Amino acid sequence: AAPDGTIEHDLPRRTAAIGAMMDDLAGKSEPIAIVGSAWSQSDLFASPATRVDTAMDQVVWSLPNEVLSEDFSGEAERFCLASGGAKLDTIMEFLDARGMSFRTAGSHKGQSIAGAIATGTHGSLLGEMGLETHVRGVLFVNGTGAAHWIADPDCPVFSDAFVQTFANLADPALCNDADIHMGGLGYCAAELL
Repeated sequence: AAPDGTIEHDLPRRTAAIGAMMDDLAGKSEPIAIVGSAWSQSDLFASPATRVDTAMDQVVWSLPNEVLSEDFSGEAERFCLASGGAKLDTIMEFLDARGMSFRTAGSHKGQSIAGAIATGTHGSLLGEMGLETHVRGVLFVNGTGAAHWIADPDCPVFSDAFVQTFANLADPALCNDADIHMGGLGYCAAELL
């Protein structure tokens, strides 16, 4: 589903569309390989899996106050939600237009945010870990008819009511684990940064 620019409208529609695609692919009993920008040599290796390419999934949203948790004590404008396929350069342009940046980043900006975080390609510097330390929540859509929102328990940003419009609330204790197992959990539809 094409974005209309509002997170409240886009996220439920996008989650449903990605869920329908994943459910259809899962019903075929074939392996599914979700690939981002194929920044590496992934095109060189043959695979019997149905490939889902996230290259066209380029959306970054700001956070309106209506979606925030009452426990959220930060500044909404310091966060964004990026689709899992969003390229780092797209996110960096979004952040730069708001006077912000990642705390750490590599020299290449063509990777998807989900791929860069899952593979640890963008890190670190003295006293700062990799790009994955920016993650405050992850949206996974798998082939079981469900979507799951895993949020950082130390930084609740979205309200439960908002999350329930597009996903199930998953155990927040899984947040750090989810960052390193992205492809195995389903389509990484969005990341809260």
